[in-house]
Amino acid sequence: PYDHHHLRLRRHHHGRTTVTPNSSSHRGSHFGGRIHDTPSRNEEHEEPEEGVVGGSEDPTAEEEPYSGDLPSLGLRRYLARSWKPQRCDKKRKICKLKGSPGPDCCHKKCVDRKTDRLNCGKCGRRCRFTKTCCKGRCVNLAFDRKNCGRCGNKCRKGSYCLYGMCGYA
Repeated sequence: PYDHHHLRLRRHHHGRTTVTPNSSSHRGSHFGGRIHDTPSRNEEHEEPEEGVVGGSEDPTAEEEPYSGDLPSLGLRRYLARSWKPQRCDKKRKICKLKGSPGPDCCHKKCVDRKTDRLNCGKCGRRCRFTKTCCKGRCVNLAFDRKNCGRCGNKCRKGSYCLYGMCGYA
């Protein structure tokens, strides 16, 4: 896996943000120097220079250390495919670590069975399309008096939940 602390953000005067390797030892090694945002319909597609993310180097760009916030959907998709998450089938303790998606291990992935629609309450229990997982139960937020509009939002006694609102009339 690539250590994201070796990345550098550059904010350009025209609003575009690029990510480049932080040191020359990493230049082009993981990225191959060819990662850039998908151009919009109105932009011409230009091939970036070697070792540059998002086009040519901009001398007016401000450099700052990479904060962990990914600047673009295209880059997030690339990194999601290239980073391999650890599997919990052999090391269940990794699910308890800070930053884990959840404390439970289901189908070799860390999940939170209290909120995961694909593993609600127990591994493999899926909530239907219209339902959400709240505290390990599949509920319909539009009509559930104990989870009206969002998990844990209880309607007052005598009131009911309709379209996710308590006492809607």
